[in-house]
Amino acid sequence: MRSRKTWVYLFHTSMAFSLLIGLIAFNDLSPEKANMISGGRIQGTLGNSSYLGIYAVLHVFLAAFFLLSHYARKDAKDILARIFGYAVIIIFNIAVLFYTGTRGALVGLGLGFFSWDMLGTTQASCIVTGKQIGRAHV
Repeated sequence: MRSRKTWVYLFHTSMAFSLLIGLIAFNDLSPEKANMISGGRIQGTLGNSSYLGIYAVLHVFLAAFFLLSHYARKDAKDILARIFGYAVIIIFNIAVLFYTGTRGALVGLGLGFFSWDMLGTTQASCIVTGKQIGRAHV
């Protein structure tokens, strides 16, 4: 696990599995399972809606990171397909998060986006692309 390529492969596999776990979790909303779950909240295979909520938040930020990193590099040949794929992962995981009904994960998502916005567009893009600002490597 020392090369960047291996880590990128691991994170992409994790994002693909987040879509699968989300689809399984939405199966909890079916009428035959409606009386088995608590209050209409989905929990998926993780067994707890709070776990699923924080899992979705993790993958929202992971997909957002990859979305910004591919958007910053304009030389990729399949950039539109990748940007569309990351956007689908972000939107789907936000939908999963809302259906879990976990307030803590929603607050974490909001505070995470707020702090990301507070970094500013210059610093955030330098973190994603790995470029230097002055003497410091951000």
